[in-house]
Amino acid sequence: MYWRCESIAKVGLFALLLAIAPFGVWAQSLPGSDAQTAFDAGDYARALELSLPLAQKGDPAANYRIGLIRDRGLAGPADPVDARRFLRVAAEAGDARAQVALGANFVNAEGEARDPKAALDWFRQAAEAGDREGQAWLGHVYQNGIGVDQDYGAALRFYRLAAAQGHAAAQNNLGYLYHHGLGVERDHVQALRWYLGAADAGDAVARFNVGVLFEHGLGVKQSYAEALKHYRQAAEEGLARAQAAVGNFYAKGLGVARDFPQALKWYTAAAEQGDASAINGLASFHLYGLGVKRDAAVAAEQYRKAAELGLAEAQNNLGFFYQQGTGVKQDFGEALKWYRLAAGQGYAIAHYNIAVLFMRGQGVKRDVGEALKWYRSSAALGHFAAQYALSGIYAEGQGVAKDLPKAKMWAEIAMRSGFDAAKARHDAIIAQMNPAQLERSQKLVQKCIESELKECG
Repeated sequence: MYWRCESIAKVGLFALLLAIAPFGVWAQSLPGSDAQTAFDAGDYARALELSLPLAQKGDPAANYRIGLIRDRGLAGPADPVDARRFLRVAAEAGDARAQVALGANFVNAEGEARDPKAALDWFRQAAEAGDREGQAWLGHVYQNGIGVDQDYGAALRFYRLAAAQGHAAAQNNLGYLYHHGLGVERDHVQALRWYLGAADAGDAVARFNVGVLFEHGLGVKQSYAEALKHYRQAAEEGLARAQAAVGNFYAKGLGVARDFPQALKWYTAAAEQGDASAINGLASFHLYGLGVKRDAAVAAEQYRKAAELGLAEAQNNLGFFYQQGTGVKQDFGEALKWYRLAAGQGYAIAHYNIAVLFMRGQGVKRDVGEALKWYRSSAALGHFAAQYALSGIYAEGQGVAKDLPKAKMWAEIAMRSGFDAAKARHDAIIAQMNPAQLERSQKLVQKCIESELKECG
């Protein structure tokens, strides 16, 4: 059985969701200047009071202010639907920022009030007027297929327009498209360029993404120290994912001396914002007593929190706790449940652990065929333990016909995956093989590698 007690198995990149248009509007001439001054000062009740008479006369700026106040609940309960009538007046008068705010209102609404197609029309009007917020939002809806067919090429085009005007979120998202090769050829150097542009403009998400590129050596020389520098900057801006990454680096000693108190500090900060990877990291600290009292029951509860937030690693770890009876009452059925959830997200270790349950008949009827299916899927995802297990199964003929060429192949694949202990079995299998079997095995290995583990006999 395998589990992973790392806080972040993979620190993923993510695109920044665009916000509704900024609060501030351009300076107004009298008689609206007092209302605008109150709005800018954060005195939204006063701004509402002063704006209402102006809005009744059809003043676009006043309607825009009221629409934002109603939409966001800045002076009383939020009422997004009522906000629309005010935003619409300003939007129909050609106010691009009102058009963007109205479009965002339609996108963010729930239930029947949500109308992505109406949002698209308003974003398009703002974008055609050259408004960078409208252009950025159009990029967002095309990237995510909101009210329109997903079109990365269109997303790229609109993000470029907004980015050229210095829109930080658009610059970040443009970097994201380059990083993943969405609508454009994958180019990590270009991704880094756009991330840095957004980061230098103060965008914490982009700063985090720069850290990811340095951590993995994408478009730049790999450097944990440089990655940590960028993660820390984003973390100090309050970005939960960056805080979790900083905690992870201190916990593992990546780019810095290992420091459990510092790791605990950053994990806790991220966990308080509901970051699943940080909660998972805290669980490992409680399991092993790293800077806190050792308590498996507390660890189990934290794994549960992270698992319920959908983190595959935590789902696997909670399954392992149920399988072993660590911090919880042993329950193979619960173990299988959580393993399946993690496996559904492509988590290789969970595939392996399901195979173990079927091989042992724990919580399920013993089924070697079903176990083999899960071993193979785990092995195809690159998990060395599954690869090594398959080499033993084929070498001994456990539930399958004995097949030394396949046994050798899986032992060699496990070695290539970094499991040096597989060499002893690999050599022992070779000692039993004839030239024809060795030749067949090499062909199997070559095919397996060339197919990226998808065609391994």
